[in-house]
Amino acid sequence: MFGKVDLSVSSYDTAWVAMVPARGSPSQPCFPGCLDWVMRNQHPNGSWGLDRSNPFLVKDSLLSTLASLLVLHKWRVGEQLVQKGLDFIGSNYFQVNDKHQPSPIGFDIVFPGMVNQAKDLGLNLPLDPALVDVMLRNADHKVQSFRGKTSCLAYVAEAFGEAYNWKDVMVHQRRNGSLFNSPATTAASLIHLPDDKSFEYLRSVLNIYGSAVPTVYPFDIYSRLCLVDSIEKLGIDRYFRCETEGVLNATYRCWQQRNEEIFLDVACCAIAFRLLRMNGYEVESDALAEFVDQEYFFTTISLQFTNTSTILELYEAAQIRIYPKEPILEKIHEWTGTYLKSELLHGGIHNERLMDEVKYALEYSIHNVDRMENRRSICLYDADNFGMLKTSHRCSNIHNGVIFTFAAKDFNNYQAIHREELQLLEKWIRESKLDSLELDRHVLYSSYFMVATAHYAPEYSDARIAWSKICVIGTILDDMFDIDGSREELLNIIELVKKWDEHPNVGYCSERIKIAFSALYKTINTDLAPKAFTKQELSEEVLNSQEYANLFYYVGRVVRPWNDYRSDKRESGQRKLNLCSLLVKQSNGSLTEEDAKKEVMKIIECNRRELLRRVLQTRGSLVPKVVKESIWKLSKLTHYLNANGDEFRTPGRGKDDIQKIFYEPIHLSRTYNS
Repeated sequence: MFGKVDLSVSSYDTAWVAMVPARGSPSQPCFPGCLDWVMRNQHPNGSWGLDRSNPFLVKDSLLSTLASLLVLHKWRVGEQLVQKGLDFIGSNYFQVNDKHQPSPIGFDIVFPGMVNQAKDLGLNLPLDPALVDVMLRNADHKVQSFRGKTSCLAYVAEAFGEAYNWKDVMVHQRRNGSLFNSPATTAASLIHLPDDKSFEYLRSVLNIYGSAVPTVYPFDIYSRLCLVDSIEKLGIDRYFRCETEGVLNATYRCWQQRNEEIFLDVACCAIAFRLLRMNGYEVESDALAEFVDQEYFFTTISLQFTNTSTILELYEAAQIRIYPKEPILEKIHEWTGTYLKSELLHGGIHNERLMDEVKYALEYSIHNVDRMENRRSICLYDADNFGMLKTSHRCSNIHNGVIFTFAAKDFNNYQAIHREELQLLEKWIRESKLDSLELDRHVLYSSYFMVATAHYAPEYSDARIAWSKICVIGTILDDMFDIDGSREELLNIIELVKKWDEHPNVGYCSERIKIAFSALYKTINTDLAPKAFTKQELSEEVLNSQEYANLFYYVGRVVRPWNDYRSDKRESGQRKLNLCSLLVKQSNGSLTEEDAKKEVMKIIECNRRELLRRVLQTRGSLVPKVVKESIWKLSKLTHYLNANGDEFRTPGRGKDDIQKIFYEPIHLSRTYNS
């Protein structure tokens, strides 16, 4: 997976490279190997493209087929291939206006432009003249809408032929000699404007790929970051620590060098920022400053970066705010979030998988629950997934059946372990007689869910059991103090805890106090205390450090306000003060209850940022990374448990989530194209 990036070649781009005339011999192709490749790679149905069998790639096939026909007709070769290609276009051109078909970027401009070029070359296309007229008018309208947006049109400059000012396009040439890292655009410019750097770029790509080219090059940094992101979301990143660290270290070096592959690619810049910052690398949000304004973004950014996938990358990057004021990220977060919601509302996203990703990002943002995200990502994983730029492409490093099978089996194996642990906990409740205290069974499942979704690996088994037991007992005692415990019982509990090993001298005032305290005493003394010393890796220096104390201080500043936010209505009815009611009281009438709850959310967000900053801090840090990650996961679970009611005591969607995480295995019966 982490070896050479395996990116599919593009019929469309290869055809454009094959159109470049030889220097000093314009009647011959400069890259004859590309022409040979086009002639060898027509599909049986007469089309060219990534996947002739995919019903969602018809527009892509039409575009690649037309480009291939142009090059064959230009060099007067492959007459039979041309006829088969014309037949394919004649049978499928009606789908040009199908809005439910995924469109290559710039398709509405490039395809009509190539139709005009075919006409100029004397290639008669079997198209309905009325359809062609409508298509050309729509293309003209689209071009007019991009007036003044030179980057947008330059990316699809091959659509305009000799009529375009190619010297203006060359201002976008990169250090590697390409235009937008696009072999097609670079080749088109070379047809009309000879340039040594452009020529060397194409030759360097062919030296790597042979007689064909991909639709984008280079693609290494972005593809490797996508792989790191993917295996993390699939929950298998722990198996690839060294590899992911190598990718991130290399990316950080490129970031510090302002590498064009990152900083001239919006999606790559966004995912690099997100992954680097979330892994403790010091990266500043200034790198995203040019994306702050929505209107400026769509006016100046190249067309290939204005799609929904890129906007989603920006939105997710803008979530990683760790300072009290990060105006760049806040503004990006605001407009990208509004844009994505609008796309969902108005049906602007036709890809179901992308639609699901957008919905998930908007709902959970940075507060995802690890194991829920893992299961969702595995179930949505498509080894045959393709990306879409000017034409479709597939990267087998990121999407392949081996990754899916490995992730699904890994999830199912851990699920079996979790079910066994739940059975042990259910047995413990019966043996401890805690079930006689009218304990809601959801408390056990919610307690275990909290820890198992964050720490699901086998080596955390003792921790999961311990956490769950303490949560169950703590909930019972909390209910006594909050709801139905008599004064005598509460004083009895306090005295028993104070005496601890000498508790037999105190005695029990009721049977339920005996059951609750006995469970607490035995769990701590017999189960937890001995195990706490079996592998103690935190030194006294760490435990006594201000850094360690601050982490717990700020997680408390997130957890406690969330509890008050969720329980405000109930506690107000009981005439108990909490943060919400205190804010109303202290405002002397200037704050309503709703205003106070908004202020509480601001407090939570402010402390969440500070907590995340301290979790991600590496310079001078004493606290081990795994400890800090555990604290951060606790804050995310708090959001899950409180954002939509009390998911701990009265789970709503939590019931379904518990079922999916612990009792519904992921089916492995999928087949993929090779």
